[in-house]
Amino acid sequence: MYRYLIEKFVSDSRHPERPEVRLAYGALSSGTGIVVNLLLFAVKLAVAFVLHSYSVVSDAFNNLTDCLSSILSLAGFRLASKPADHEHPYGHGRMEYIVGFVLTMAVAAVGLQLLRGGIEHILHPEPALVSGGMLVILGLTAAMKLWLSGFNSRIAGCTDNVAIRASALDARSDALVTLMTIAALLLQKTGSTLPFDGLAGLLVSLFILRSGFEMGQDVINRILGQPLPQDVREHIIRILEAEPEIHGIHDLEVHDYGPARRLGSVHAEVRADMSLLEAHRIVDRAEQQIESELGIRMTIHADPYDETDPLTLKYRKLVQTQLRAMDSRITFHDLRVDPAGKPPVLSFDVVIPYGCSLKAEEISNRLHEAAADQVQLVITFDSGD
Repeated sequence: MYRYLIEKFVSDSRHPERPEVRLAYGALSSGTGIVVNLLLFAVKLAVAFVLHSYSVVSDAFNNLTDCLSSILSLAGFRLASKPADHEHPYGHGRMEYIVGFVLTMAVAAVGLQLLRGGIEHILHPEPALVSGGMLVILGLTAAMKLWLSGFNSRIAGCTDNVAIRASALDARSDALVTLMTIAALLLQKTGSTLPFDGLAGLLVSLFILRSGFEMGQDVINRILGQPLPQDVREHIIRILEAEPEIHGIHDLEVHDYGPARRLGSVHAEVRADMSLLEAHRIVDRAEQQIESELGIRMTIHADPYDETDPLTLKYRKLVQTQLRAMDSRITFHDLRVDPAGKPPVLSFDVVIPYGCSLKAEEISNRLHEAAADQVQLVITFDSGD
């Protein structure tokens, strides 16, 4: 069923990295959610009136909230697919993250509402009529929610869409809500005086609140900015290192402006005696390969690397030895020697990795001690991995 719906409503579904395909996936997820949740709302509301059950009424309106969330998600996908304009030169892709955050707030709100209702039903339990046929219908609605959760999980896996992933988790939580409601009604049918309905609602609400917290944490991390996934980073490095004329790379950065909208930059060291035309040809070829294989628009800055000047080689070895003695994770780049100075000026950048206990001032002092009066040091400090 999943594959049938995807092939019917998503053209070119094997290329979810394309904006138009992502929009089609998002529209399919939202449209399916709207239809399913409206149907479940109507069915559960009818069952609630028959059973006179407050918990089933709450479950029904929970599905109505999910329907509204699907409508909001569809609007978010439409906004995210808008092309770049004068006011938003990097596009509107991050709207997906904003919508995902709103959805997590909706999940948290439902959790809090169920928490309050559970406490009230524990303190003031109310009897409900229990019908086998109605419980079977409720069981079928839970199965539909589990199907919807699996469908959205599949789409989220293809598109890495946080809003759809949030909807999948929410649908799974809703199925659990319905199953707990059924269990509470069955226990109540035994004639026990314990408030099973309220206890079940309390447990489910805590589960939903936890899910909302985890989803919100993921979305906030994406909005604030996360490190480049290690496999993507290694892929970029492999492409650059495959170029024999590139002797080293540094300052690799990729900025996320929404799914399928990533821009990056990196510095690549090439021979200082290489012509500007040849250096441009090398980095341009690497840029095109990175965009073709990873969908990242990369800007590569060519840094001259002098591998013949004995003075440069001497001080490169000095700096490398000193930094390795302090912390093997500390790296440096862009080392340049200006022999015109008295003494010569040695300029370079030092990258202090996250988690390193050494501070820039301490590293600078040690390097100045090692250099003594041989050269003037001009050091620029960066942080990163």
